[in-house]
Amino acid sequence: MRPSALLVITLLGVACSRATSPTPAGPANDAPSPDAGMASDAGPSFAASLTVAPLALTPAFSPDIHDYYVRCLAGTNTLNVTVTAADGATVALLQPVTTAPSASQTESVELLESQALVVGASNGSATGEYWVRCLPHDFPQLEMSAYPDAGTPTPGYYLLGDTSAATGEASYAMAVDVHGVPVWYSRTSNGNQPVNVESLTPNTISFVPYIYYTFAPTSWQYEVHDLTTAAVSFVEPVGEPLDLHELQLLSNGDYLVISDPIITGVDLTGLSTFGPNENVIGCDVQEVSPSGAVVWQWSAMAHFDPVKDSTWPQIASAAGAQIVDPFHCNSIDVASNGDLLISSRAMDSVFLVSKATGNVVWKMGGAQYTRDGATYLAVTGDPQTSFYRQHDARFLPNGQISLFDDATQMPGPARGVVYSYDVNAGTATHVWQYSGMVSSEAMGSFRIESDGSRIIGWGEGGEAQLAFTEVDANGNDLLDFKFTDGDESYRALKVPLTQLDLGLMRSSVSTLASSDAGTIGPGGGTQPAPTSGTGCFELSGSGASEECTYSAADANCFLTGGMPGDCPTSGLFGCCVQTVTSDAGISLAVSAVCYYDPTTGQAAASQCSFEGYEGQPTHWQTYAP
Repeated sequence: MRPSALLVITLLGVACSRATSPTPAGPANDAPSPDAGMASDAGPSFAASLTVAPLALTPAFSPDIHDYYVRCLAGTNTLNVTVTAADGATVALLQPVTTAPSASQTESVELLESQALVVGASNGSATGEYWVRCLPHDFPQLEMSAYPDAGTPTPGYYLLGDTSAATGEASYAMAVDVHGVPVWYSRTSNGNQPVNVESLTPNTISFVPYIYYTFAPTSWQYEVHDLTTAAVSFVEPVGEPLDLHELQLLSNGDYLVISDPIITGVDLTGLSTFGPNENVIGCDVQEVSPSGAVVWQWSAMAHFDPVKDSTWPQIASAAGAQIVDPFHCNSIDVASNGDLLISSRAMDSVFLVSKATGNVVWKMGGAQYTRDGATYLAVTGDPQTSFYRQHDARFLPNGQISLFDDATQMPGPARGVVYSYDVNAGTATHVWQYSGMVSSEAMGSFRIESDGSRIIGWGEGGEAQLAFTEVDANGNDLLDFKFTDGDESYRALKVPLTQLDLGLMRSSVSTLASSDAGTIGPGGGTQPAPTSGTGCFELSGSGASEECTYSAADANCFLTGGMPGDCPTSGLFGCCVQTVTSDAGISLAVSAVCYYDPTTGQAAASQCSFEGYEGQPTHWQTYAP
C-alpha cells in the first residue's frame, strides 16, 4: 500500500492507494515566453500568491511552479485574477491583457478555451512567468498523484493520449509536466484517438489519429508536428494500410512503419478452427524515405508459419469478411547494427530480424518453431513462467530487453519486465519486474529512459484505471497518473526537458486548438459564397463580436466569437469554419457552414472553402451525428 505521505494533484479528490509487486533488478497564438525552455518548476519565484476565481487552480499555487490549468466552460470564461508579488518584486498581467507592474493587483479577464493567462513577475532585471491554461470543456479529467516519501521523479514531460474518451470528452494528444499540467495538447476529431504520442526529434511531437479496433483504413497517417515552424508532415506506408502501433525514425532520416496487408487464400488448417481458404492480416515493416519511397520491406508471412507460430490468433473483419490476425506486430526497436527487434502479440514472442538478410536471427518466447532456423530463446527464472500478449519491446543500453507484459487472458498480472538473454545458451532470463494487480486487455508500454526513469503505461482495463506509473529501479512508486473518467492510453513515455522547448509548447497550444487541434483539412483560399440554406449568408458586427448566421435543414445556429466549429445542434455531420485573428492576436471563429447530411458533408469535406473573411483560413471540423 502507498505510504501515508501522499501528495495528490487533482480537481476530483484523493487518488486510491494500491498494492504493488516490485522485484528488484539484477544485472490563441500565445506569444513565446521569456523563460522559454525552462522546466515548469524552474525560474525566478517572484510571485507570492495567485488565484483565478471562480475556477480552481491546478496544481495548488506554489511560487516555484510556473505552469497551471483551470477547467473552462465552452465559450468565454470571465475570471477574477488576484496576484501578489514576493517581497521586493512586482507582478503584471501579460496575457490576455497587459497591466502595469505593481506589488499586487486584481483584474477581471476573459479567456476562451485553450487561451492562457500569463502573469509576469520581476525583481530588478530578473524576470519569470506564470502560465494558467484554460483547458477546453471537453478535455479529459486528469489526476496526478506523487509520493515524495518514495522519491522524486527526474524532470521531464510525459507524452500520451486518451484513446477512449468518456461521454462529453474529446481525445487529445498531450505533453504533461511533472505536476500533471498539460503544457501542450492537440485535439483529434472524427472520432479518432491519438495513438503512440512520441517525440522522435527535438521540438517535434508525432502521433496517429486512429479509430482503435477499426481495421486498416488506407487514409490514416502519422502526423509529425514541428513546434518550431508549426508545420505538420505526414508518414504512412506505401501501397498498404497503416498499422497504428509504431513509428521509428532512423539515423538516415527514413522512417520505419508497420503495415497491415490483407492476404487471401491462406491455408490455416490446424490453427484453432480455421480452414484452408482464410483471409489473413499480414505484418509488414517498411522503411520509407521522406519523399515517400519504399527503401526496404520485410514481411512476417515470408518468415513465419501462421499455423505453427501463432499462439493467440484473433479475428477481425473488413467489409463483412472474417480476417484472421495471426501475428499482430506491435513494436519495432532498432539495434546498433540496424537489426530490428519486433514484438508479435499474437505469437507471444519477440524476435530479432537481420536488416541485411531479412531472416529471423532468434526468437524469444512463444512457440518453439522457427521457419528460418532461428535460435529459440526459452524464458527462464520468470515467476510468471513467461510473458503473454506483450507490447513495446525495447533494447536497453546494457544489452537487456524490456517489454510490457499484458498477460491478457492469463492469470497475470500485467507488468513492466526486463530480461537478459544469451543466444549461445538459448535462454532469456528474467531479471526485473514491476507488477500491477490485474492483467491488461490490450495496449500498454514500458520504457526505461536514459535518465533511469521507468514509465509503465497500463493500457486497457489495467491497473486501477491508471494511465501510467513511474517507478525507480528499486520498485518504489514515485508517481501515478490517471484519467479519472475511465479514459485509457495506448502508450506513455517520458522525454527529458531538453527534448521539448517549454516556450514553444506553450505558444503553440492556442494555434493548434483554434484549428481543431492540428486536424486542418483540405481547403482554404477564396471560393464563391455558398447559397442560402447551406452556409453563412449574413454577417453582422465586427472583430470578436462578429456574428455569422446560417441555416441547414430545420436547424439554426450562430457563432459569437466562440470556438471553431461551435455549432450547437444535434445531428451535425461537419462544419466548414473560417477564422479571423483579432487585434489582440486571438484566433476566433467568425463564420461557418454547417452540414447535417452525411452525403453532403462528405462532399464538402473535400472542398472546405468558401468566401473568405479578409483572406483568413478555413478548415474542416467534423462531429459524429
